[in-house]
Amino acid sequence: MARPDGCRGVGPSGRTAAAFASAPAPSAGVAGRRCVCAVRAAMVAAQRVHAGAHCPTDVAEGRVIGSAAPALIRAARL
Repeated sequence: MARPDGCRGVGPSGRTAAAFASAPAPSAGVAGRRCVCAVRAAMVAAQRVHAGAHCPTDVAEGRVIGSAAPALIRAARL
């Protein structure tokens, strides 16, 4: 089925998900690094769109999955 935005839609971006999932780790306990890590993750997402590998909606899905992953892992440990 064709998407209304004309994108071929290959699914959530795994690289974007990994970037957002791993962003909190190096910034733990250091407030200034949090912003740097979030910007780097956003740059990965932008690169995937710019390279034509994913649509904006694909990287948005990857961001949601990646951002939720650390919270789900913490919840599973309880």
